[in-house]
Amino acid sequence: MAQSVALNSKNQLPMTKDDRLNGAWRLVLATDLSKTKIHKACAARLETCAR
Repeated sequence: MAQSVALNSKNQLPMTKDDRLNGAWRLVLATDLSKTKIHKACAARLETCAR
């Protein structure tokens, strides 16, 4: 799941900020990934992933 969010969150693909944040939230709920890994996968701010 993290890989799919990471592949779709790169800047060349049309993924809005809300899409990236929703992807990060899904990873928080559905996985046991660290905040740093979620941050890197979703291109969301680390502080956002920590909330």
